[in-house]
Amino acid sequence: SDAVAATTRFVRHWIGREETHSPGVHEQFAQSLRRMGNYGSANEALYAGMNHELHGAFSRGEKWRVLGLLTEKVFIGYGYRSWYTCIWFLILVLLGTLVARKSGRTLPGSKETIGLWFSLDRLLPFLTLRQQHAEVELSGWHGVYFHLHTLVGFLLATLVLAWLTGFVG
Repeated sequence: SDAVAATTRFVRHWIGREETHSPGVHEQFAQSLRRMGNYGSANEALYAGMNHELHGAFSRGEKWRVLGLLTEKVFIGYGYRSWYTCIWFLILVLLGTLVARKSGRTLPGSKETIGLWFSLDRLLPFLTLRQQHAEVELSGWHGVYFHLHTLVGFLLATLVLAWLTGFVG
């Protein structure tokens, strides 16, 4: 609606004028917006505030803070756009499926080529969907890819857990 668009423009303008990031002020502003029933603008204010913090950390040369904030932004939208995780998850499962198929490997004792379920099993390292997947050893770039695939799975799971527990966002 027009009121939501106007509020969003105001939020962006207000945050753009800030010289330093003030999380408490952003939170109070977001609470006021939520009390008015404007949840989208509240999240927009908090998201924009985190972007402001990212730019501040970058200008202060805080490399580790920048890395942490960029990771939160890209994978979970600082916790305010958590649907980003679903997109990453889908992309990684599909990419993993392609890499698994390209490897030409089959499950031990079977003629079934590894693919979607193998990719999913490796992306969710805390679950075992099929024990045979653990027995598949990939070498070369396929193996390197799936080591990274599993590592990113841990990262995504950690970020989602941090978001769910309120550690981020």
